[in-house]
Amino acid sequence: MATFALVDQNNVVRDLNKLDDEFLAFGGQFPQSEPFGQAMQQKLGLTPAGHRWLQCSYSASFRGIYPGMGDRYDEANDVFVRGE
Repeated sequence: MATFALVDQNNVVRDLNKLDDEFLAFGGQFPQSEPFGQAMQQKLGLTPAGHRWLQCSYSASFRGIYPGMGDRYDEANDVFVRGE
């Protein structure tokens, strides 16, 4: 399973979605798997205008913390941080 966070235009996490590994089979591990997950969610109509899906790690092995609703994505450091 791979988890993705839906981030709005202000880099605030608005949703989380898990994708089965079969959708990412050709992507391998993060970061190569991220574009495959993004494309699948786009194809499924799950990407609102101005939003994007970013892969995150439940174990926090990449991109800082495992984000929750309202947390933020720090683009400069490529990590999720707790919201205010």
